[in-house]
Amino acid sequence: MTRLMGSHQLAAYADLLRSVPADPTDAEFDALPADADPAARQDLAARMLPHIRRIRAQHPLPMTQATGTRGEERRVTETAAAAMTEFYNPAQRDVIRRVSELLGDE
Repeated sequence: MTRLMGSHQLAAYADLLRSVPADPTDAEFDALPADADPAARQDLAARMLPHIRRIRAQHPLPMTQATGTRGEERRVTETAAAAMTEFYNPAQRDVIRRVSELLGDE
């Protein structure tokens, strides 16, 4: 995260991690098998949505992207994509994509 966020965003992110309560969907997401079927992925994304909305409403600063040059934005995107590939299996990444689509431009 230190590669993606400035000091204010890092402090806000740390606050988010300390203060956001667990949600029942957290364990489901963590346990989601790589070969989960599309219906299960969509169901989980839909059930995660209210929790993600609450987090975004209560902690908007960490959810904003780094601002700066086009090169900096590309670096942030590439770093985030590499981290997601390393930490999440294909089904989990698909759930994240689906949640993002459900959020739209919120």
